[in-house]
Amino acid sequence: MKRLFKYPKTIVGIITLITLFFGYNLKKVEIDNNTFNFLPVENPQRVAIDRAKDIFGPVLMMSVGMEMENGSIFSVESLRVIDKLTKEFEKLEGVDRVQSLTNSDYIDGVDGSLIVTSLVDDFTGTREDVQTLKDRILSWDIYQDVFISGDYSASQIMVTLKPDLGPDGERDIYFGLKKLTESIDNNGINFYIAGLPSMTVLLTENMMGDLTLLIPIVILVLLFALFLSFRRLSGILLPMITVLISTIWTIGLMGLLHVPLSILGIIIPVLMMAVGSAYGIHVISHYYDDVKAYNGELSREKHNEIILNSLMYVKKPIFLAGLTTVAGFASLGFSLISPMRNFGIFTSIGIVFAVIVALTLIPALLVFNYKSASKKKSIKNYSKRGLLERGLSLYYDSLGRRKYLILFFSLIVLVLSGIGTKSLIIDNAVIEYFKETTHIRVSDRFLRDKFTGTNSFDIVINGEGAGVDPLLLKAMDDLSDYLITNYKEIPKVLSFTDTVKRMNQVMHVDGDDGLGDIDSVVNSDDSFYEDDSFYEDDSFYEDDSFYEDDSFYEDDSFYEDDSFYEDDSSAELVVPVNNNRNKDIDTTGLMNLLTSAYARADNPNISAVELLDLLKRETNYKGYDFFEIPTDPAKYGHDEMLDLSNLLSQYYAMTGKLEGFVGKNDDPLSPENIKMTVMMNNDGNMFTRELIPVINNYIEEYFPKGYNVSLAGTALAEDSITRLITTSAMNSVLISLLMVFIILSIAYKSLFAGLFGMVPLGFTVLFNYGLMGFLGIKLDMSTAMVGSIAIGIGIDYTIHFLASYHKYSQKLDDVNEVTRESLMSSGKAIIFNAVSVAAGFSVLLKSNFYPLMYLGLLIAITMLIASIASMTIMPGLLNIFKPKFIRK
Repeated sequence: MKRLFKYPKTIVGIITLITLFFGYNLKKVEIDNNTFNFLPVENPQRVAIDRAKDIFGPVLMMSVGMEMENGSIFSVESLRVIDKLTKEFEKLEGVDRVQSLTNSDYIDGVDGSLIVTSLVDDFTGTREDVQTLKDRILSWDIYQDVFISGDYSASQIMVTLKPDLGPDGERDIYFGLKKLTESIDNNGINFYIAGLPSMTVLLTENMMGDLTLLIPIVILVLLFALFLSFRRLSGILLPMITVLISTIWTIGLMGLLHVPLSILGIIIPVLMMAVGSAYGIHVISHYYDDVKAYNGELSREKHNEIILNSLMYVKKPIFLAGLTTVAGFASLGFSLISPMRNFGIFTSIGIVFAVIVALTLIPALLVFNYKSASKKKSIKNYSKRGLLERGLSLYYDSLGRRKYLILFFSLIVLVLSGIGTKSLIIDNAVIEYFKETTHIRVSDRFLRDKFTGTNSFDIVINGEGAGVDPLLLKAMDDLSDYLITNYKEIPKVLSFTDTVKRMNQVMHVDGDDGLGDIDSVVNSDDSFYEDDSFYEDDSFYEDDSFYEDDSFYEDDSFYEDDSFYEDDSSAELVVPVNNNRNKDIDTTGLMNLLTSAYARADNPNISAVELLDLLKRETNYKGYDFFEIPTDPAKYGHDEMLDLSNLLSQYYAMTGKLEGFVGKNDDPLSPENIKMTVMMNNDGNMFTRELIPVINNYIEEYFPKGYNVSLAGTALAEDSITRLITTSAMNSVLISLLMVFIILSIAYKSLFAGLFGMVPLGFTVLFNYGLMGFLGIKLDMSTAMVGSIAIGIGIDYTIHFLASYHKYSQKLDDVNEVTRESLMSSGKAIIFNAVSVAAGFSVLLKSNFYPLMYLGLLIAITMLIASIASMTIMPGLLNIFKPKFIRK
């Protein structure tokens, strides 16, 4: 060590060259916030997503919502905008396909054959085009809540991205969509862009904004803290240089190794400056103490000797503090989630860099500080803390000697914390990273309210002849109905069976007017009425609430409001009137028809819309009675189920186009890979977690055997990340505590030292999780790291107090005096360090992301709790149990 400082210029030169090298590699740093990449390559969900992408094609999609402030989307002007944007979106590089109201596929039957065309062929914007579009949309509910909202005020354009675009490609498409929508000159239209790729792009954009804002703030906070501590230029600049250099080395190394930064990367420079500065502060602090304590004229040789002696004194505690901090952060390196793992690995390396720079560069630069140091009067008593010392003395006099009372209150806090942990919510919804007022959050909420949302997953079925098995298709269709009926969070399920049912329907349309033979119903005999079972349930007739409530008749607002008639927007729509209806019926016939349709209902309490649906089936209006999966051979004039499979193959042969829900390389006449997409309008993962077992049980019970069924999609990827977060949080905390136990046991040559050292840290971690539960702060990818970070940093306070307590135990016999002197000696440093770290992390409260804001808040609080625990719980335990290791 002594030889090392014979060449201070060489040390400065080497560190400068290393810094320039890593600084050059900063430009190679990549940013990746793709949540799919957060999962391990071998993770089942990532494997399932990659497999689904290979089978069905691209899966990533951006959604563009278009809202009319006034009027309906069914206007010439609105549809022209949609058509224009659809064509412009298709021109963007990296776009695989675009689907909207004006270009989506429509299946129809013509002359006994199936054809696939667009909802509107060659849209020109005429009223006839508009009316054709509306008729076709209303004839097939697959478009409802997908391309058009239920109130007709909004439409959605779905933009599917080509695979493997990378962050830059996704960014270009997002801002391309944004630019095109902003170019629309219409003040009455609002646009919303959302979807997972949009969130990925905006995570990166806001992340860069955070780095630009937070790094200068944390530098200012650190400079202010150093000024309060030393009030001397060298005391301010040297620790600051240490953390800046170690931060450049750390981030530069990530660029050199092509390890991408994610949203958690924002924390690395903040952490390096808040934590890494402590090592430089220790070196400077002891150097100033030794210079001030030296009596006599300070020669250059003596000055260098003081530097060396200071370094020899602090190197062991700095090394031990650095080692325990590395242990805390390194525990995150075992996480299966790549951002958490990379954070743990590179912050650990960064702490090592900070220790190396503090123990080499600062002493080398201090050698050049001889002239300033020789003027000892300029070395102010920076360590004087009159107010702080009085506060510590007051604490000791009032509580310090009441060890049992302190432990009793600590136990109460532990119990309350345990209660709080029961309310802890574990969730990692990426959309909830953003603040409510951001465009992406507003857009996502709009798409969930008006459409089916942006959260979904696929149910993929694989097996020979899967696409032509009527029983399998019927089970899939029943599952869709079951999910929509029983879960309000599932507004729609898009399935291959929707296409099959549509094919079956249009192939069974009766006559030009679309009505089947209703004479048998209109002129039916009374056999239907002779069956009284339908009428035995009088609940429908006994309920007079509808008639007793006269508010409907008394309220004339409907008639007094002329806005309905004054709105000329409806004049743009052409409502056809069929004057050639040749199946006129009288009142009796109409009642027979309605009653027969009503008899199809599963229960007597149905809505008008449901009655209309039943009426369509009763009359087979436009083949509506055949909007089903064909499973009854007799109904279709066949004898065996195999005949129905052949019927389905004939349908597929006529359409020749089964993209999206069928494997892209499958036999079009007998697909082996088919899927259904479950759309969800929730914004978290808790519902997904509850839903998956339900679906798996349904599949096990009702699906035909012999097929492979798997679930894949963005919602399940997020849920998988959430599950891994739980495991990572628990494992990292346990590993951190274990490593602390080992290090302290070795340092003090006693297992009890390790156990005692774990207590205040365990208390701090449990307090943190309890606080999160009470405050409703979710355990996500960022906040899951609080426990390990708290242990990694908080162990320093325990080490400082243990070292001081051990020192005075060798000199004093009275444990109360030992405690008092230990508090007076180490308490100031512990409090100052805790406040400095808390202040450094508190800058994260200015972040654009909620998880980082909560992380900053929780770290600041846990630092204060860890410091208090080390000065209360630790001395209480030592004074009660009087372990032997403390007096060795």
